[in-house]
Amino acid sequence: MAPLSPAANPGETDGLLRAKEWAHEMTVPQRGRLVEVDPPVEDEDARLVRNVSVASLVAFVVVTVLLTALYRQVVLTSLRELAVHENVKLTRAFADLLWPRFLAFVGSASGLRPEALQKHPAVADLREAVLEQMRGTSVVKVKLYDVNGLTVFSTQTDQIGDDQGQNPGVLAALQDQVTSDLTYRDTFNAFDGEIEDRHVLASYLPIRRSGSTKVEAVFELYDDVTPLVRAMQRAERRVVGGVVAILGALYGVLFLVMRRADRIIRDQRRERKRQHELRLSLEAQLRQKQKMEAIGTLAGGIAHDFNNILEAILACADLSLRELPRQSPVREKVAEIEGAARYGADLVSQILAFSRPERQSREPIDPRVVVEDAVGLLEAALPTGVTLRRRLFACGEVVANASELHQIVVNLVRNACQATRDAGGGVVEVALEPLDATAGSGGARPDLPEGRYVCLSVCDKGGGIDEETMGRIFDPFFTTKDPGDGVGLGLAIVQAIVDGLEGILRVGSTPGRGSVFQVFIPRHGGGSAPKRVDRA
Repeated sequence: MAPLSPAANPGETDGLLRAKEWAHEMTVPQRGRLVEVDPPVEDEDARLVRNVSVASLVAFVVVTVLLTALYRQVVLTSLRELAVHENVKLTRAFADLLWPRFLAFVGSASGLRPEALQKHPAVADLREAVLEQMRGTSVVKVKLYDVNGLTVFSTQTDQIGDDQGQNPGVLAALQDQVTSDLTYRDTFNAFDGEIEDRHVLASYLPIRRSGSTKVEAVFELYDDVTPLVRAMQRAERRVVGGVVAILGALYGVLFLVMRRADRIIRDQRRERKRQHELRLSLEAQLRQKQKMEAIGTLAGGIAHDFNNILEAILACADLSLRELPRQSPVREKVAEIEGAARYGADLVSQILAFSRPERQSREPIDPRVVVEDAVGLLEAALPTGVTLRRRLFACGEVVANASELHQIVVNLVRNACQATRDAGGGVVEVALEPLDATAGSGGARPDLPEGRYVCLSVCDKGGGIDEETMGRIFDPFFTTKDPGDGVGLGLAIVQAIVDGLEGILRVGSTPGRGSVFQVFIPRHGGGSAPKRVDRA
């Protein structure tokens, strides 16, 4: 389309120019008439749901690890206490039964060299007594220290004579305290030789005779607790598995709940967005209606007064033409005056039709007949290089007025022809076809309410409509045509007629590729089967 020209039509009066300028001002959106609604802020609900899910998973993992560690600590403590308790009983039995026999030896051991101590006859007797005492227990090694920390006996002979005076376990036992330490050994020298892959609990136990509070020596017992530790590990795996299963089930339930909540939040957000868009659309329609009503009121008043002036001009011109001789040089000028006045009268009739619409009598009519007649008239005055192509179906009937439908076709096709002409020529296609947009029909469209329509389409290959212009094409007196090609009322009248027919007007355009206008009018009755009629 050609750019909007500010030039005035020579036939326009000052009053009409002021009306057009005022109408242009009215078509500019006015702030403050309606409350501006901010678009819905993209909330963080969905992100919150995801964060809660991740945080819950992390919390479950942490709880599982902590419970596992706590369980292991409790079991190990119980295991150590049990083993120490058994070792204390063994130590007391040793002190009561054997200690009187070896007390003298232990008391004199500090004066012997390690080699002499290892070969002392009492060591062999002590070994036999200890082995007899420990038989059938889980003890795998025994050491005996005097009050100075000297190793006076060990089931591992080469350790006899070692000084353990600074050993923390020995020092604690000499203070009448029982201590223990659980360790894992790859290899260990036991009574019966070297053993492998064992968990060993070393206990330092003070030796006192019954009725005495004096610590006379220290026993170090090495207890093989491997079976207990492995049983504990199996129980630990079962407990951890149960905890994981329970927490996993809880997390699964929470995850399903959160997914459901997330879906509900997303649906609510989409619904809020849809309601917001609908509200904006309704507000835009309300603004448009207010502009149209205001423009119509002002333009109607001006057009009515202007029409009275034109009637006087036409009457005087007609009388002058009747009285002037045919050879009069003034006659041509008077004819021009009459032509300009008739053009003004036609313009006034359009303004009045727009500003004071009257409900026409409507009845069921065949739209194809009206479209055929309108296109036939337009073909006689097509611009150079423009061709009309018809693609018409029999669509049944619509409830309308033939003149209104005729006016829709004429305005849309004229605009399409002018746009195609300005683009260098081409084909303008006029199509009429039925459309069943009911649910389950296969023809339902998201941009149309459910129903059965007659669709009139006018498609051109002109220059298209840019986004800025698209927002104003239905404004009265807005035009991008050259002076003399129109005053900007055609599409406004089409919109008013379509609204009166309870129809829908859709526009699609790509700059540089053309435009398509579609008018959807509710179909009356069942209609006939589609029958195609093509003409070029």
